[in-house]
Amino acid sequence: MELRQLKYFRVIAEVKSFNRASAVLFVSQPALSRQIKLLEEELETKLFFRDGRGAQLTPAGVEFYTHVRGIEKRLNEAREATEKYSGKSSEIAIGVPPSLGTRFMTNITLAIKNLFPQISLILIEDFSHQLIDWVHSGRLDIAIVYGKPKSSAARCVPFASTNLYLLKSASSSDETTEKISFADLVNYKLLSPAVPSTTRSNLEDIAESLDAKLEFELQIDSQSTLIRLVSDGDYHCVLPYPAVADEVARGEIRAIEIVDPCPLLDLSVMTTANDRPSRTLELIEGILRQQLTDMIETRFWTGVEAASTEGEAQADGA
Repeated sequence: MELRQLKYFRVIAEVKSFNRASAVLFVSQPALSRQIKLLEEELETKLFFRDGRGAQLTPAGVEFYTHVRGIEKRLNEAREATEKYSGKSSEIAIGVPPSLGTRFMTNITLAIKNLFPQISLILIEDFSHQLIDWVHSGRLDIAIVYGKPKSSAARCVPFASTNLYLLKSASSSDETTEKISFADLVNYKLLSPAVPSTTRSNLEDIAESLDAKLEFELQIDSQSTLIRLVSDGDYHCVLPYPAVADEVARGEIRAIEIVDPCPLLDLSVMTTANDRPSRTLELIEGILRQQLTDMIETRFWTGVEAASTEGEAQADGA
């Protein structure tokens, strides 16, 4: 039995799909299937049922999963306990969505390095769906994500909620208003990130409840390109205010509040149940919260409210 087999098993169990686990782990699906088959042969029992819904754990697989999580936790504890003797610095990988803006990312980088100068910090910027997969695979220790990811293995702590805004070029000839009703969004050809996108899904769910249909003209998986196209005056898009706080401050973009209803996105801190249960990660999570609070209290961010820190919410909603 190999450690990589245990990791492959855990990720498949968490994402409930060999195909998705292959993408998360950057391992071919035949190789994954081969390793799971070897593991099942060694244990002399089936660990997964494969059906139209993907891969579901058998009763034996459910029990084995509990033990695998415990094994990985103890291995991480052992690794952390011996790092001080190796002369190497600890490595912490953090994922952040680009819509939180460069100022937030710069602030958390400086704050973490100031408190933990010995840490080798890896800061990765990407959209939430990718960050969630990387938390599952173990590439990230902690990530800020939009929404409430559903996973029995994930720990999801409320962080904040943010309004979504219609973004226009400051040079746009459109009539200037401070607010726009959600129903009026149907009059705009919108840009959006490529699906899957938490922002777009949120907008489409609200539109469906209003029996309306939004028109997304282009899907672009680059926030900087989205913002540039809006700034140049040719397009509109809907994003959280922090994504364009700098551009609004420079007078390049106007952010119009959407009302009736106001679309909201939850912002959460996500780790897996197998993350190192260290004081370091707890302190880093505290730094993320404090930096968020600072951005809100200085009014640099609009439409963002910090969530209560009382209690924790599991990603499956429990």
